[in-house]
Amino acid sequence: MLHFNMEYYFTPDNLINKNSDLLEISGEEFRHIKKSLRKTKGDILEVTNGNYELYKCVIDEIKSDRLICKILQKMNCDTEPDVKVNLLLCLLRNMQRFEFAIEKCVELGVFSITPVISQRTLSQNEPGKSKSERIKMIIKSAMCQSQRCYMPELKNTIKLKDIPEPKSDLMTNIVMYEFEDCTKKFPENKLKEVNLLIGPEGGFTEEEISYLKNKRWLSASLGVRKFRAETAAIISTYKLINQI
Repeated sequence: MLHFNMEYYFTPDNLINKNSDLLEISGEEFRHIKKSLRKTKGDILEVTNGNYELYKCVIDEIKSDRLICKILQKMNCDTEPDVKVNLLLCLLRNMQRFEFAIEKCVELGVFSITPVISQRTLSQNEPGKSKSERIKMIIKSAMCQSQRCYMPELKNTIKLKDIPEPKSDLMTNIVMYEFEDCTKKFPENKLKEVNLLIGPEGGFTEEEISYLKNKRWLSASLGVRKFRAETAAIISTYKLINQI
């Protein structure tokens, strides 16, 4: 159930006391609520733990470093898509474009994000701790903005050669390849879980596509247009989640 007049806020499980019906909001989320939004005692908030739970609560006390909120109601959170899309996105030269793709794909409903290093990835090093923390903040913000109750996991960076085969018949692996036959599109059967792989600037090499196909990855095209990597990620995610 969506609540269009409310922005969602986040607090981790360890700050939710279900026995006393209290939760705390601290850190950057607290500063945003207090200083930017100027919320006061008695204001109503909708807070998620990022693990499918949503709480309607009222600000009971404002301390110097956190909010104390009284839980009024545990609410239904049925906004997650029927298909789980795990986005495997090759690192891009422009980190802002990489972050933009992640933000929009989280808003659309991806289940997890894995940075990938391929042959044409300019940086062969995984993002450092500060960049990873920034990406996690972007994921959290996009989750709250789009009124989701699940926080997509940012997984460790992997090399393309370490990408796994499908775990079961219920999982489909799809790699977007701009030189694929433009009539070869997404599978038409109802999907349950998808690993979606998007290449870097310059795309994948023929050797990489051959390697992936040998691991039972399906290649697909978005048609006659050639898109930037971040655009391809957003369009592909939208199509898979909406099964179109």
